[in-house]
Amino acid sequence: MPRNIEAAPLEQRRDSDIHALKPRRRGALERSVPMVTDREVLRAMVKVLRERGNASRVASFASITALWAPFQALTRLTLELDDRLHGEYRTAPVESPIFIVANPRSGTTLLHRLMSKDQETFASFTLGETIFPSVTIQSLFRRVAELDERFLGGLVEKGVRAFDKRVFGSRWEDVHRLGLFETEEDETFFTYSLQSPTTMLLVPYADVLAPLTQLDFQSQEKRERMMDYYEGTIRRLIHRKGREKRYLDKNVFHTHRIRTIAQRFPDARFVYLVRHPYEALPSFLNMFHAAWRTHSPDIAKDSPEIRALLRVGYENYRYPLEVARELPPGQITIRRYEDLVQNPKAFVEDLYAWLGQDVSDAFRARLEAATSAQRLYERRHGHKLADFGIDEAEVASELAEVFQALGYEP
Repeated sequence: MPRNIEAAPLEQRRDSDIHALKPRRRGALERSVPMVTDREVLRAMVKVLRERGNASRVASFASITALWAPFQALTRLTLELDDRLHGEYRTAPVESPIFIVANPRSGTTLLHRLMSKDQETFASFTLGETIFPSVTIQSLFRRVAELDERFLGGLVEKGVRAFDKRVFGSRWEDVHRLGLFETEEDETFFTYSLQSPTTMLLVPYADVLAPLTQLDFQSQEKRERMMDYYEGTIRRLIHRKGREKRYLDKNVFHTHRIRTIAQRFPDARFVYLVRHPYEALPSFLNMFHAAWRTHSPDIAKDSPEIRALLRVGYENYRYPLEVARELPPGQITIRRYEDLVQNPKAFVEDLYAWLGQDVSDAFRARLEAATSAQRLYERRHGHKLADFGIDEAEVASELAEVFQALGYEP
C-alpha cells in the first residue's frame, strides 16, 4: 500500500471555512449537550420536498418523521436524566479512540466486528445502544433483563430477539447485516440530529443535502455543538463498559468529519479502508437506490438523482486523501479492502502492530475462530457501474489522481 499519499484536488470550496475546534477536555466534560437538531437540514428537507417531491415521497417523509420525532424526544429526555442520575459519566476518559472510516461498502463492518471481539481492550456500540445511548435507560434494560432471567426464564429476551430478527433479519440482509445486539457504527447519533447523509435515504436529493451534512464544512458553532453532543455519547459508553478501554468505531459517513473529529480528539487514530472504485461506487449507489425504491420507484438507476449521488461518491474518495496529507505522521493509515478479505487475521494483526497494541492470547483465539469462518468472506452483490449508466472511463477520468495514489489499475 502506498504510504506517500498525493490526494486529488477537490472540485470546490474546501479549506476556506474550516476552523480549529476546541480539543477534547481532559477530565470532566464541562457542559452537557444531550441532543442537537440541525434545523437547517430539516428546513432544507421540507423545502426540497415541496419543490420536487411527489405524494409518495411526502407521505414517506411524514411517516418516518412521525417515528423519528418520538425516538429523538425519548433520547433527549433520557440523556438529560443522565446528568441528574449518572453525572459521573462526564469524567469517563476518551483516550486514543480509533475510527475506521471508508467509502460505503468497503469492508468496515467486517474489520470493526473482528476488532470488537477484543472486548478487554475496546468498547464499541451495538445498534441497540446507539438507539438508546443513555446510561439511565441502559441501566433500566439491564435490570429488566435480570428480572426476566430470574422470574420469567428469559421470556422477554426471547421476545426481543424474535422482534429483532423479524425487523432486521431479512429486510436489510442483502445490504448490511443489522441487529439490535450486533456491533454497529454510531451514525444513529448523527441521524437523530439530522446532521447525517442518511437523510438522503429518505429525501433523495444529494445536490441539496450533501453540502449541508458534511460536518467538516459547517460553521464552527455547529461543529463544536455536534462534537460536544458526540463526545458525551462516547463518554457514556466508556463509563458503562470500562474506563480503561479505548473507543473503537467504524463509520462510513465519517469521511467528511475526519478533520472535525481529529481536532476534538487530537490523539485519535484513523484507519481508512479503500476499495476499487469500480466495485465500491455501484454498491454505494445501490445502497441508496434500494431505499429510494420504497418511496420513489420512479427514480431510475440512470436518473439525475443518481448522478448527483455519484458526485458525492467521487468526493468520498478525494476528500479523505486530502486530509491524510494534513494529519500528523502516524495518525492515519490507508489499507486495502482486498487485503482484508484475502487474509483477515493477518490484516488485523498488522493493524494492531501499527496501533502499538498487543494481541492478547484470548483475543488471538477469538480472532482465529472468527477468521477461520470468515476466510471465504467477500460479499458479492453483483452491482456494476453499467447498471447505473456509468462508464468505467468516466470514473477513471474523474478519479485519476485517486487511482494513482491508491495504486489501483483503471
